[in-house]
Amino acid sequence: MSGISLTASMRSNLLSLQNISGQVSSTQNKLATGNKVNSAIDNPGSYYTALSLNNRADDLNALLDSMGQAVSTIKAATTALESAAGFLEQASAVATQALETAKVPSKSFFEEKVGENGAVVTTAQELKDAVAAGKETICVYGAIDYFENENIVLKTGQKLVGTEYFTGYTGQEKFSQLNFNSSQPRMSAIEMAEGSLVSDLSINYVSKNATGDFGAIKISGVASDVSNVDIKISASDVSTNVRGGIFVTQNGSVNVKGIVNIVTEGSAASGMLVLNGGEINILADAVTNFEINSKGTSLGIYLCSSGILNIQKGATANFKTNSINLWENSVANIYGTCNFSSGGISCSADKNNALTIYNTAVLSYYDNVNTLIRTSTGTALSIEKGTTILDASTSKKYVADSYKSSQGIIISKDNIATVLQCETQDSVSIPVFDISKPEKIDKSSENLYGTIIKLATKALTFYKKIS
Repeated sequence: MSGISLTASMRSNLLSLQNISGQVSSTQNKLATGNKVNSAIDNPGSYYTALSLNNRADDLNALLDSMGQAVSTIKAATTALESAAGFLEQASAVATQALETAKVPSKSFFEEKVGENGAVVTTAQELKDAVAAGKETICVYGAIDYFENENIVLKTGQKLVGTEYFTGYTGQEKFSQLNFNSSQPRMSAIEMAEGSLVSDLSINYVSKNATGDFGAIKISGVASDVSNVDIKISASDVSTNVRGGIFVTQNGSVNVKGIVNIVTEGSAASGMLVLNGGEINILADAVTNFEINSKGTSLGIYLCSSGILNIQKGATANFKTNSINLWENSVANIYGTCNFSSGGISCSADKNNALTIYNTAVLSYYDNVNTLIRTSTGTALSIEKGTTILDASTSKKYVADSYKSSQGIIISKDNIATVLQCETQDSVSIPVFDISKPEKIDKSSENLYGTIIKLATKALTFYKKIS
């Protein structure tokens, strides 16, 4: 068979078709694989570069997978910790509730304690009715928000107490609480009558009226007692009127016993306010703590218009801020211990006050106290020989000689030794300013629940640090 003869043009066209076919095939291969270079023959440099990059990409993908697994592990661990934290919070709440239950008996326990002529109250209305009915002993069980713009006026001999009155002082936050809120002028939260008692309560009083003199507790009867109370009074700023955590007036008298903590806020809000012949007796073994977070005429104890203060031997008064002021024929007799952290005792000018400090007294002051005693002409100042004065900052002890004056004097930390002709002793043991509260009775259940709470708290703290 003879061969096919092709002309030159035909040959050229055939070669062109073959090239086109090869290009189409190559393009289809690139489209199918997604690679511009599919073999070393196509482009050796690009091929091996691409191969190296692909291998690197595979390595990075492997690392990414490992990181994903690590993130998943961390998420799982976080979920487990969150679950553990939730469990610990529940355990803490249960333990706290159990502890409260362990230290506070049931309502029926206190109903038996108060007797037939007493009442255990859990609401404002029950409390109001019990007072009106003349119940002898009224025990507040839990926290009560009293009626707005209303107060409690105790009758002669009535006792308004918390649960610790029967179970004993614990040093913990009080279970029995009374909260008052008023916009009425001159309204005290609790008014005490002759021979009445307020004890073992937490009393919070917010007054939104700036008119008149009042207090969280007001005493105008004689022989009243206040014991183991925590008082917080917050009042609107004023410039002329005064108010106090404990307010004694109209020749009333009160005996302060146990641990009494008073916090005041607002101008002219004093810890104790004694007016018009009122008298406060801080008895032996009582500890009163004053924190005055205010301005203006706010003081720890303010005596005015023939007010009388007696701090008996064995009693302690701690003044975190402002201290004691006598005004207009007032009298202060100090037999016990006074710890001054910010200011000392001052007697206003030409007001015929009398300040007597007996040889059983201890006056302790700290760095912020520049003037320990300031009197003006007309004030009878008497300091018995043997009175102890402690400089808590330098651990120096002064023992005063007898001193009397009515001419006015400033006794500062710089002139104590000279004015009082003191004997001095260095490096004495200074008592701790924050008086320790009595520890509650040791009970195995309380110790157990307390331990659970401590462990839960530590675990929660650890969780917060690592989360």
